[in-house]
Amino acid sequence: MTSALSLPALNGTNPLGFFAALGVLDVLTRANPIEPPTLRWDGELTPTPMVGGHADTDELVRLILVDRERWVDSVVLNGHGDALADDIKPDPGEVADWFRAAISSPHGGDLPLLHALVGEGALAGKGDSKPTHLHFTAGQQKFLVMARGLRDQLTEGHLREALMGPWSYESELPVLGWDNNRSERLHALSSESPTGTKKRGVPGAEWLGLMGLRFFPVATTNRNELLTTGCAKAWKSGGHLTWPLWTGALTAAEIAPLLSETMNIWRPPSGTPGESTGCCAHRSGGRIRAATAASARPLPFRRSERTEQEDLDGRAADPTRARFSRPAEGLGSVSPVMSAPFKDARWDTFGLLKEAYLALDQRFAEVTEQVAPVDRSVVDLLVRLARSPQQRARPTDLARGLAMAPSHITRCLDEAEGRGLIERRAHPSDGRSTLIVLAPAGDELLSQLEGPLAEAQDRLIHDLLGVRDVAELERLTRTLRNCAQDAVEASG
Repeated sequence: MTSALSLPALNGTNPLGFFAALGVLDVLTRANPIEPPTLRWDGELTPTPMVGGHADTDELVRLILVDRERWVDSVVLNGHGDALADDIKPDPGEVADWFRAAISSPHGGDLPLLHALVGEGALAGKGDSKPTHLHFTAGQQKFLVMARGLRDQLTEGHLREALMGPWSYESELPVLGWDNNRSERLHALSSESPTGTKKRGVPGAEWLGLMGLRFFPVATTNRNELLTTGCAKAWKSGGHLTWPLWTGALTAAEIAPLLSETMNIWRPPSGTPGESTGCCAHRSGGRIRAATAASARPLPFRRSERTEQEDLDGRAADPTRARFSRPAEGLGSVSPVMSAPFKDARWDTFGLLKEAYLALDQRFAEVTEQVAPVDRSVVDLLVRLARSPQQRARPTDLARGLAMAPSHITRCLDEAEGRGLIERRAHPSDGRSTLIVLAPAGDELLSQLEGPLAEAQDRLIHDLLGVRDVAELERLTRTLRNCAQDAVEASG
């Protein structure tokens, strides 16, 4: 993909322009996950995004409109209940159900967007769920109502205005509050009072900005406080939003970790001109205003010396800092501060891995039960056999690969053999060993399950993550599996 399309109306120093550029990338990545597009900034005084792999504005507009139609049934924009949700401040008890609905959603964009809007367990002052710090609507302005308004009334003209300019600010469609070019300063030279005047904006940019929000996920601290990617923790008392600009072409999978480094810790270092441009926007009194751009490297990120020293000498008592901090260059490994039993960030990693496995395994078990009433452990056994050389294996190898205790693998083998799904045979070269062989009935059962299970894998893993993320996930989980298996064998 050598071609690139310039989007001159999306100014990288404007939060809305930056969000909208990410939104363009998000839409195009869903449209072509096999050869994902790239995004870079041209490095000029007014940074302009360059989208790699798409040189046709007409085709870009068409793809955005096609993608917009797929959000009509979104469980995020509509809510997961019977009635349409108005805002992203649900009752805390409903957040988990909302995430379950997003996990099961056929729309690959639902779950990443929900992760950017709500954090489970994060509470606002009135006891309801705390939304992202980038939630600027208030009063009668309800975030999801406004998002659906943009979705349902978006036109080709709106998108062309947003991408190519100029921004006319003639539309009265919802404004989500991310545009620092607009703000209330538009009324400064007006002869009329702004009281009662409906805000005007750029609907195409607002919609694309909403799509780009998925790159700014939120997280919940040990104190049930919400952290938003790129936003300073002290948000209400003069906090700021920080984001990087880069001149090298990056895919969505590469940009996501780049932005995640801004989670409460990133500050632009000095020096190193020419490699990228760092930008910072400050929020004050509910408004966003641009600050002066500073030169910065996108990677590796270095924290302030104060934060580094606190981690080193144990004075980082704030569990939010312990959870999201990482060692700076040359400092080696720094363990998080343990503030209370099982509140360590390491339990977050382990817990997320386990919760993801259990949720996926439960979904696959449901799919299996719809095809045949067979225990999930037996299906795992058959799949392992089918993927073994010549569709046969020793019981000990099956137990190791499936992480089953000897008594459990024996029960599974007995049940599978009783159903005629496997056969026990003598090992041809070791009279003391037995080989487990996949029987014709077992092969037939797997043929019935393969289609539904493959569809579930595509929906819950491959379509959600994309090719590069899946490859990275496989690499990381394979490393964890091998290390864990080696540790078990070494222990006896």
